[in-house]
Amino acid sequence: MSGPYELLLRRVRELERGFPTARDVTGDIDSLVTYVSSVLSYYTSSVMKYEEDETATVSPSDADAIVAASRVLRLIDELQPSLVSGPLDRNRQRWTQTGQHLTRHAGRVSPPSAPAFSAPKLATKRVVAVKPQGVGLYTSTATASGRSMWRAFVESYDGGLPFPLPWYTWAMEPDHEGVSVFEIRDAASWVAFIEMFGCEREGLIYPDWQAVARQHDAAHITIAAVAATQGVRFRGRAGIAAAPYWDVETTFWLRWRFSNTALVEKVDGDESLTGLSTTLLGSLILAVAVK
Repeated sequence: MSGPYELLLRRVRELERGFPTARDVTGDIDSLVTYVSSVLSYYTSSVMKYEEDETATVSPSDADAIVAASRVLRLIDELQPSLVSGPLDRNRQRWTQTGQHLTRHAGRVSPPSAPAFSAPKLATKRVVAVKPQGVGLYTSTATASGRSMWRAFVESYDGGLPFPLPWYTWAMEPDHEGVSVFEIRDAASWVAFIEMFGCEREGLIYPDWQAVARQHDAAHITIAAVAATQGVRFRGRAGIAAAPYWDVETTFWLRWRFSNTALVEKVDGDESLTGLSTTLLGSLILAVAVK
């Protein structure tokens, strides 16, 4: 088996290593989502480094079989299916603005809005990237406890770079009708997506988001899809797809399709963070330490 295949196995084994601890907090879905985020982010930053052989790929069916064995993901799927297997829960979309974003915008705090939205289809240059910057809008689904996986990811930096305080989280209410969302639930659907909307650049296939925007308003990437594809290349009919780094459950909006926005949380330096207790978070993170 290839190096990326072995790394996928190790990633899921790390998820499973912490399962007894995760199971102890079954009623706290925020803790489970934070735990999964800590494992995936660790493997992105420290372990999931591509080998010299840049042609090494994994079969999407093999990747999905590895991830399907994760009891932690199955548990989250039981508690809130939209996070792991979809479809998108349109009633729980959140966008978190951080101090870094405020610095770029001269400290102005304002809700995302249609006039400020930069649609990929209107971009002057072709938007060909796995995860574009400067266009569209990224939301993440709030758990039943109220916090999104992206919000948990931001909190893991404890107010430091790259996500300094203050943080503002906005509830984003999509239009109730006519919104088209492409569901990326696993590695197989990621490869199908790339084959439908891919564009070659420097020998790899990337999503062409202007082509996606001609048919869909958004793309939803589930936790299972992140676990199966993060840092992994797959070979499709058009060639080798560039490795994605979505990090967390995400919806990338290509068109402004929101009827309402509302500020639901502010965290600044004068407030205590609203996440896991230090003891609980420490016990979960210890579970992902490489033996």
